[in-house]
Amino acid sequence: MNGHVNNAVFAAMAESGRVNLFRTRLGDDERGETFWVIAKLTIEFKSELYYPGRVRTGTWIRHLGRSSLGLAQIIERDDGGVAATAEAVCVQMSRATRRPEPFSDARRRLANELLRSDPST
Repeated sequence: MNGHVNNAVFAAMAESGRVNLFRTRLGDDERGETFWVIAKLTIEFKSELYYPGRVRTGTWIRHLGRSSLGLAQIIERDDGGVAATAEAVCVQMSRATRRPEPFSDARRRLANELLRSDPST
């Protein structure tokens, strides 16, 4: 109605970036003993997105907790401009107990290698 992509779609784009990070960089397996839940999501809208169009989502780890990750994200328009930035906290949960599950040593090592204060570092 307003001629641009609805704000709810930005949350879906950010989710896609987080899922990609979990699967490609943290060895996440959706059939495994753990899964991720989002505890916090903040999106700051910078500019409109129009349909049709293309975006790129960058996601990196800013903070590593006992069972949680603090993530930062950027959603870029196809012309390279910033459409939005996001911050999220995701918690690793046990499928068996449905409670937070501390990171294994292997996952902690993988996540620690991905810690960045910003994407250029």
